[in-house]
Amino acid sequence: MNKTKILFEGHDLKFLTHVINHFKNKKDYDVEVYTYPGHVITDTEKMLMDLPGYDIIFCEWGLGNLKWFSHNKYPGQKLVTRVHLQEFFTPYLKETNWANVDKVIVVGPLMKEKFDRLFPEYHEKCIVIPNLIDTISFHLEKKAGSVFNLGLLGILPKRKAPHLGLEILKELRKTDERYKLFIKSKRPEELDWLWKKPEEQEYYKEFFQNVDDLGLQDAVIFEPHGSNVQEWFRNIGFILSTSDFESFHLSIAEGMASGAIPIIRNWDGAKALFPERLMFDDTSGAASLILSYSDPLKYENETKALKTYCTSHFSLDVLLPGYDKILSRDIDRKKMRKALKKLIYEQQEIMSHEKMLLQENQKLKTDLTTLHETNNKLRADLASYLETNNKLKTDVTAINETNNKLKADVEKLRTDVTTIRETNQKYASELNSLKNELNIKKNELKENKRQYDQMQNSLSWKVGSALIGKPAGFFKSLRKK
Repeated sequence: MNKTKILFEGHDLKFLTHVINHFKNKKDYDVEVYTYPGHVITDTEKMLMDLPGYDIIFCEWGLGNLKWFSHNKYPGQKLVTRVHLQEFFTPYLKETNWANVDKVIVVGPLMKEKFDRLFPEYHEKCIVIPNLIDTISFHLEKKAGSVFNLGLLGILPKRKAPHLGLEILKELRKTDERYKLFIKSKRPEELDWLWKKPEEQEYYKEFFQNVDDLGLQDAVIFEPHGSNVQEWFRNIGFILSTSDFESFHLSIAEGMASGAIPIIRNWDGAKALFPERLMFDDTSGAASLILSYSDPLKYENETKALKTYCTSHFSLDVLLPGYDKILSRDIDRKKMRKALKKLIYEQQEIMSHEKMLLQENQKLKTDLTTLHETNNKLRADLASYLETNNKLKTDVTAINETNNKLKADVEKLRTDVTTIRETNQKYASELNSLKNELNIKKNELKENKRQYDQMQNSLSWKVGSALIGKPAGFFKSLRKK
C-alpha cells in the first residue's frame, strides 16, 4: 500500500512537535519536515522540484510559506495550515489564495472570529483545535514550598507585560515574604529583531531596573530558556499570564497539567479557553486571587480540578483525533496524476525551449568573446594613446617652461638694454661736457702760451737791453758763480 506523504513545514515547529511525532509513528504515513529562517521559503527552486511528491502539505504559521504553497500546489494535493496570532498583523493572510487551502486550524475561538471577519466566504474551512499538551509528562511531584513560587514562562516581547508580575509579587510580599517569582525565558538582547526596536529595549531596561527599585533582587530568580519545562514546573505553584493579548498562551495549559494554578489577566479570548475564576483585572486582584488559595485543601482541590480540565481540553488523546481526521488519506490521486502529466508535458516544452536558449546562449558567448577581444584591443590602443598623450603633455610642459624662461631672459635683456641706453646717454652727455671743458682748457692754454710767449719776448728784450749797458767783468763774475 502506498504511504501518504506529508510535508510539515514552517520557520518554527515547536508547537507542532506532538502532531509531527504522532504521524511519524503511523505506518501508513511518510513524514518529512522542512524548516528555514525567517517568514518566507528561501529555496523555492528545490521546493518546486520536490512538490509533486507530497500528498499533504501542512503549513505551520500562515506566513510567507502559506502564501507560496497556496499559489503553487497541484490539483488533488491537500493544503492545511495552522494560524496563530502574529499572522493577523502581517500581509501574508491577505495574499494567500484561500481557494487552494483545504483547512485552516486556529488555536482559539478569538482567532476564528478574526479569520471569519477577514475571510467570511471561507469561514467553513476554519476550525478551532487548541494547542496540544502531553499532560502525562507534566505529572511530576511538586517541590516543597512551591505554593509560594510564582512563574513566568517567557517574557518576550513587551506585550507579555512581565512588569505586572513584579507588581503582583510586591503586593504578595506585603502579606508573606516567602513569595518569589521564577522567570524562565530568553533575555531580550538574545533576539536581534526585538533588541533593534527602541521601545522594546527601553521597556526591558526599565523592567530589570524595577527589580532593584522594588527591592526584589532576592525574590526574582531568572532561569535560561530551555526545553526542561516539566522539571521547571515542579517548583511553580502559580503560573502567571500577564500578557496584553494572546492567541492561546501554552504555559497556562502546561501549568494546569503540572498542578500549578494559572492566574490569568483577562485578555480577549481567555474566557473562551480557560475557567473564568482564574481571571484578574488588576494586580491587586491577582494578589487577592493567589492569597485565596492559602488554604492547603482548597489549593489541592483546585489543582486536581485543573489537571482534569487540562486533560479533557488539551491532552493528546483528545486533540490528535482531530488532526487524524483533517490529515486523512482522502487524496484525489487521479487529479494529481493528471496534473503531474501536464507538468511533465510542460517540462518537456521547457526543456526544448531551454535547448534553443542554450544554443543562443552559446552564440552569445562567442559574440561576447569577440567583443572582449575587441574591447581588449581598444583598451591597448587607448593605453598607447594615453602614454603618447602623457609624453606630449610632458614635452609641452617642458617647452612652456623653456618659453617662460626665454621670455624672462628677453625681458631681462630689454631691461638691460634700456639701462645701457640710459647709461650711454649719461656717458655721452658727460663726454660732451668734458669735450667742452677740454676745448675751454685748450683755449686757455693757448692764451696762456701766447701770454707767456709775449712775456718771454718782452723779458728777452729787457734782458738784452740791460746787458748791453754792463761791463765785461760782470759776465765773468756770473760765470764764476
